Amino acid sequence: MHHVFSRLKSSHRSISKEVTMGLVITVILVSTISFLAAHLVARAKARQYLNAKADEYILYLKEILILPIWNYDYDTIDVIGKSFMQNEDIAGITITDSRGTICVKETHEDMIPMVRRHADLERFKTSMGSVEISLASGYYNIWNRQLFGYFGFIILINLLSLIIMSGFLLRWSLNKPLHLLNRIVASYNSRKKGEDIPDHMPYSEFLPLIDTLKGMGNEIQVQMDELQKAEKKYRSIFENAMEGIFQSTLDGRIIDANPAFASILGYDTPEELMHRVENMGRQHWVDPEQRRTFLELLKQNSVTESFEVQFKKRDSTVIWVSLSALPIFDDQGTIMHIEGLVQDITTRKKAQIELTRLSSAVEQVAESIIIADDLGRIKYVNPAFENSTGFQLNEVYNQPNRVLGADESEKKSYDQVLDAVQKGEVWTGRLTTLKKTGELLVEDAIVSPIKSPAGLFLGYVSVNRDVTLKVRYENQVRQAQKMEAIGTLAGGIAHDFNNILGVIIGCSELVRKNLSQEDKAVQDIEQVLTAGLRAKSLVSQILTFSRQEETKKIPLTLSPFIREVIHFLKATLPNFVRIDYRKEIDSGVVLADPTQIQQILMNICTNSAQAIGQKQGCIEVILSQKEFAPEDDRPPDSAPGTYVMIEIRDDGPGISQEIQDKIFDPFFTTKEVGEGTGLGLSVVHGIVKKHEGTIQVSSEEGQGTCFTILLPRLEHRDIRISIPQVSDLPTGTERVLLVDDEETLLHVLERILSNQGYEVEAHADSRQALASFKGKSDYFDLVVTDQVMPEMTGSELVSRIRELNSHIPVILLTGFNEVRLEKTDENRPRFDRVLKKPLMNSDLAFTIRKVLDEQHKES
Repeated sequence: MHHVFSRLKSSHRSISKEVTMGLVITVILVSTISFLAAHLVARAKARQYLNAKADEYILYLKEILILPIWNYDYDTIDVIGKSFMQNEDIAGITITDSRGTICVKETHEDMIPMVRRHADLERFKTSMGSVEISLASGYYNIWNRQLFGYFGFIILINLLSLIIMSGFLLRWSLNKPLHLLNRIVASYNSRKKGEDIPDHMPYSEFLPLIDTLKGMGNEIQVQMDELQKAEKKYRSIFENAMEGIFQSTLDGRIIDANPAFASILGYDTPEELMHRVENMGRQHWVDPEQRRTFLELLKQNSVTESFEVQFKKRDSTVIWVSLSALPIFDDQGTIMHIEGLVQDITTRKKAQIELTRLSSAVEQVAESIIIADDLGRIKYVNPAFENSTGFQLNEVYNQPNRVLGADESEKKSYDQVLDAVQKGEVWTGRLTTLKKTGELLVEDAIVSPIKSPAGLFLGYVSVNRDVTLKVRYENQVRQAQKMEAIGTLAGGIAHDFNNILGVIIGCSELVRKNLSQEDKAVQDIEQVLTAGLRAKSLVSQILTFSRQEETKKIPLTLSPFIREVIHFLKATLPNFVRIDYRKEIDSGVVLADPTQIQQILMNICTNSAQAIGQKQGCIEVILSQKEFAPEDDRPPDSAPGTYVMIEIRDDGPGISQEIQDKIFDPFFTTKEVGEGTGLGLSVVHGIVKKHEGTIQVSSEEGQGTCFTILLPRLEHRDIRISIPQVSDLPTGTERVLLVDDEETLLHVLERILSNQGYEVEAHADSRQALASFKGKSDYFDLVVTDQVMPEMTGSELVSRIRELNSHIPVILLTGFNEVRLEKTDENRPRFDRVLKKPLMNSDLAFTIRKVLDEQHKES
């Protein structure tokens, strides 16, 4: 009471003292009745209002807390909680995150909660936390004030007459301070700095209200500053984000966008983007159908993440973007707009395409590709490697590269590869790999180091090309070159040997002619002559082998032929390998090419000797005869009839059943690299087929091998080498010019012709022969010349002679068969006959006589 009286006695003017004293009695009666009625109405309305405000506050908190809770922005959450606690009517607030952690829990201990509200915070259908608020009875004070408002309103109605009396006084006393308070409240409402409150307020009733407004203004200003900071923070994130951020309607109109999104689409500012773009799907989606798909996914899943699609920029440039978005719903569950993030992934997409293209190229390239780390451990192989070696990636992964080496020498080569690339060098060379099947794989390799941008060695990549066949072909070519050289050498030796044989055969015939049949020397000279004829046949085979004599199928007696080949093989095979020949028929005549039959025998016997290896062994060649009736079981592709059968047996290790079907395949071999090309048996198979025969193999491991060759037999009498019997040879008196650089043979031929009555002029020098002919071109009746001579060949000599005498007949002697009798080519020498060395006397005599007789008839 003392306090009240002290306030009444203060220097401040009191409205109650000036106005209320005259109205108090009237007001008390009316206000008592009005208060009771208004209190009942206000109380009910106050509770209704309190519930409505609680719902409003909880919805507001649910909206503003979603983003901070999502980003775990506890500072902002704390600011929001404390800001709400500044309201004197809020008794408490509790905010928890998705893990159940309490972020904010504030209460007024002196306030009793009357109304509580709780709400769960969700985003993308994911619970992020919850918020709970409680409102105290302070809200009833609002309605109590409203109650007093109703009370005052009733009083004013009842005291209308008093208003006229007190209106001027009330206006003078209340208008100025209320106007000031109104300006202050309006400034706070407009979020401007509060109106300055004067230090002296003449009415004491306004002092508490002024203090309250000052506190509320300060609190509001703090909240405004915090909200401005938060807004500035989020606006900075929005404006400076590297990814494009946007809001758009379902029909494609841009509501809001940050600069990054505008830049992605080729616009200078977000404002320009929002102004120009009316429909994103039509203006900037390359395929508008994809936008419809995107919206369907968005409606179904309420979120779409990393949706890759092509956009058109403002200048029509096509780019790839990754689009993530979620729909924003209103209270009725209708989509208001879409919020999303856009990232330009054009560079990444191009890199993926290039990487895919590179990966496809590596996967499909024909060469083997191996990638290893810095220690040479294999980390990747392409399918070509797996196909060529038979090893899968998991079988060689993390293995050292040297495991691919075929032997210790090759393993060292792989070590050299690693040493070279570790020094930064590119290694090129040839490597031999042992395939999973045990076969050898020869590859040309280019091995390049892999380095980091800083130059650090990371490993290497090896590109290997399979050259196994190429190496075999090279070996084959080298072998062919060797054989060609041998053939050339054999041809030269055979030529000289023919001259020697010519002397032996010629002299033998001369001696035999001068001996009587009863002379014991006749038998000896016939043996010499037989040996000479056999040597002549052997030389013919050598010339055929060296390709200096034409090959063709002829009736061939196999028994003596095989014997001769075996004699030749004995000189070439190792001494510890014995080769035997056994025949079960007296003769076997076939229509065959001698050279190719010889090749069959030599290839199979050589293979057998190599199979026997470095130990004692035996090869047996058996000649027999086989007949097949129509009803008999026969080898494939063979007809009924009589066959000559050649069996070649060896006691080597045999051939396993797994590879017997492959031995006739080209380039198949079980030998080490450099020991064979795998062509021998395939060539044999081809020759046998060409001769309408068959070849079969039978073998068991450890029991040796037998090759059986069947060739159709010719049905005629056996062919033997026979010595022509001495008979009267034709003679003549014509003049013969004889030319041969082999003087011994020249003298033998001169004696043979002289014995036949011819007048012979012999020359060992073709140039002297030509000089002699120039002096007497009409003197000679016949020219007999050798082909191979120094200084001037027989062909050149005949050409020069024909210039002097075009009608003179010429007989050419040669050890080869490359000179033919064509008469249509004017630029080629014309020969009347060609005789092959060595000559039988009868062959020479009859040929000369026949040529001279033909010349006489033409004359």
